[in-house]
Amino acid sequence: MKVLTPIFSSAAFYGLAHLIALLIFIMLNSNAVYAKDDALPKPIFKLTQGQGTEVCDAYLQRLNATEFLDNDPTRGKLSEPFLKGFADLKTVPLIAEEILRLYNKLKSFEQYQDQNLHNNYYEKYNELHKYEKGFRKQGQGPQEYIKIIMDEHQQKPFVRYQTALDLDNDGKATDTVIKTTKDTVYSNIILNIKGLFIVDEKLQRVEEAKMTAVFADREVLQWPSVVQFPPLASSIDVFNYNGKTYFDGILNVVLSTDRSPSVSLDSPVILAVFIHERYQTHKVCECQWVNGKVYPHTKYNNTSPYVD
Repeated sequence: MKVLTPIFSSAAFYGLAHLIALLIFIMLNSNAVYAKDDALPKPIFKLTQGQGTEVCDAYLQRLNATEFLDNDPTRGKLSEPFLKGFADLKTVPLIAEEILRLYNKLKSFEQYQDQNLHNNYYEKYNELHKYEKGFRKQGQGPQEYIKIIMDEHQQKPFVRYQTALDLDNDGKATDTVIKTTKDTVYSNIILNIKGLFIVDEKLQRVEEAKMTAVFADREVLQWPSVVQFPPLASSIDVFNYNGKTYFDGILNVVLSTDRSPSVSLDSPVILAVFIHERYQTHKVCECQWVNGKVYPHTKYNNTSPYVD
């Protein structure tokens, strides 16, 4: 786990952060066509922890059949095969009103482990400055961006699992879970949110205690320098195998106060599988991407050995 400290970080720079993110997106995508020789091969994974465990063997089989964006596991999944034992967890898109209702709370929790901090700040800021000439109310969420993303580009930046999930594996499916989607490679750079969140049934607030209990890196939580929410992996996704709920994600998380958790480029890409039961989260599998990029460099690796 790494923590990056920016030169400045404050909710007061909310609009500036979005502008910078948009400019970064434009610059990154102005040279988005890679040379043919740089194209990544279909990812191949090997099991490095959990050999002989049924769920790990099944997960490896599924992972090696999964389609990733640009064949790059760090960029997200495009599709996963329906293999024996895996449940089809259907999702439905969130509408614009639901996203805007949750946005400040999601971002505030992600950055500060406190979903109310952003809204409290904007409430005080607006009260203090409301009589100033040219005053514009702050903290309304990225309404214009949402309109562009959802209306003009027909993208679905957030989805909700259609049915409640049993993240505790206690036989009670009571957890409402939302997540960003594969469509948000463009959207996430603008919205600056990426990941999975447990929320209340009415989609009004983050279930902070449950997020911490299930998904947090409890060791990093104790670091005095960490104010961000430290997930065990990035980006977390959930799946159900033979009636039990698991979650997976890439290890070696990098935390930053001005963007969502990301993956370190200083080490191999390893996807891990976790399960939360009996009030504890355990890692059960690790799968390493063996024909991917050379680290710490970001250029594509055309010489990595394939698995026999």
